Amino acid sequence: MHYALSIAGVDWHPNMHIEQNLISSSDMPRFVMDSYEECRGPPRLFLLDRFDVAGAGACLKRYTDPSFFKIDAVSSEIATVEVPREKKNRKVKKKGSRWRNGETQEATLSSHAK
Repeated sequence: MHYALSIAGVDWHPNMHIEQNLISSSDMPRFVMDSYEECRGPPRLFLLDRFDVAGAGACLKRYTDPSFFKIDAVSSEIATVEVPREKKNRKVKKKGSRWRNGETQEATLSSHAK
């Protein structure tokens, strides 16, 4: 190991210093800077406040609150999980009612084969 580190021309530096801001605003092309400057600031959500029951500033507050989106994402995931469960329960109940009416499993399978 010592031999590999002592080869002439190979210097190992454990503490490399990396400069911050490798791309400064002066290095960016003008069209990129134009887009960047246009994107400053939040969207004009105050225009939607008149439709919101929470009052003035509520839309912007929701937009800038990351927990709002986390809660919304979780609730939509829960809703998508519950829908297949309900369909499965209906399917099981439907099969059970056929068998209670005297229909056998073989008859059910043969009726689907037609």
